[in-house]
Amino acid sequence: MSDAVSSEQLATCMSRGHLLAEARDFHAARAEYLKIVDELHAPAEWRSLAQMCVAQCNTRIGDYRGAKAAYEQVKAIEGGPAHHAKEADERIREIERLRAGLPARDPQASRVQFSQRPAPSVTLHVAVDGDDTNPGTKDSPFATIERARDDIRALKAKGPLSDGGVTVLIGDGEYKVADTFHRTH
Repeated sequence: MSDAVSSEQLATCMSRGHLLAEARDFHAARAEYLKIVDELHAPAEWRSLAQMCVAQCNTRIGDYRGAKAAYEQVKAIEGGPAHHAKEADERIREIERLRAGLPARDPQASRVQFSQRPAPSVTLHVAVDGDDTNPGTKDSPFATIERARDDIRALKAKGPLSDGGVTVLIGDGEYKVADTFHRTH
């Protein structure tokens, strides 16, 4: 490239690199991207982007050491976009996972972590073969959902429930409801 490098020249070189990468000729693609990286008159954002592409080519051919080094160089390009440096950090973590024989991305990292719910202070059981005169335990369950509701109301009348509240475990089966079932907080 000449001293007066134009954005058209950079775009052409980048496009050639992309076409070669798409054709899975990663060595040739890397050579095209390196023309931009080595062009000192190219704007930092172009050099940074081209260096990212070099790193991706290295990753695709399994050269994780070279990929990591290329991503480190992205972070060192003065005036390069901050998001390139951030992405380089993310890709370096992925490379470390790949080198350890793990998937590139940790499936748990993007999952929402729910806070742990406190354990219930009371657990009531309902079963079709239960009896509403029972205490509502696992071995002696209630027969109806209404009976569990009434037991909860009695507990609340004695004072506030603990943070865990009450859990009602309803066993398999069909439960007949004689009246409209209305539950309030």
